[in-house]
Amino acid sequence: MRCPMTRYLNLATISAAVWWATVLLGWVDVFDQHSSDDGFLGRLAGTELSAIWGLLPAIVLLMTVMARYRSLRFVMPAAASLVSIAALIISFSEDFGDSGAIENLIATSTGILGAAGVQASLLFGFYAYQIMSAVTFLALLFGLFARGKSSPAGSRARDESEDSPNLWDEQSN
Repeated sequence: MRCPMTRYLNLATISAAVWWATVLLGWVDVFDQHSSDDGFLGRLAGTELSAIWGLLPAIVLLMTVMARYRSLRFVMPAAASLVSIAALIISFSEDFGDSGAIENLIATSTGILGAAGVQASLLFGFYAYQIMSAVTFLALLFGLFARGKSSPAGSRARDESEDSPNLWDEQSN
């Protein structure tokens, strides 16, 4: 019978891989409010905003793979859950309007240095990043506190050991 922790660790590994993939989605649309046309300047993905957004899921994914070794069975999921909740907290406190990548996009699109009169709207990719971070954290947390059930194989072995003298007696007759 499989350990419940392994089941949650498999779920955490898959969700960390999906979480890592959400960094490639569009996170921010940048608009110039003072433009005469639609004002769309560009779309930025999470990897373009900062390298840390791509590193955090990769670290958690590596930790979930390392947690499969018997000596790191409890330490790595605990550390990975701390990294995933830290990523979630950082993502809630992030202000992309002051990002250097947005200022570079404005400078290359308009030739003006500065972010005055520019609006950055969040897209689905950023929210998917937050959701997958939370799912990974919960899977790791449930895996840490999962209790294994008593194995039916152990009770079956006890029953066979109790029946074995009767079996020998019947065969000797």
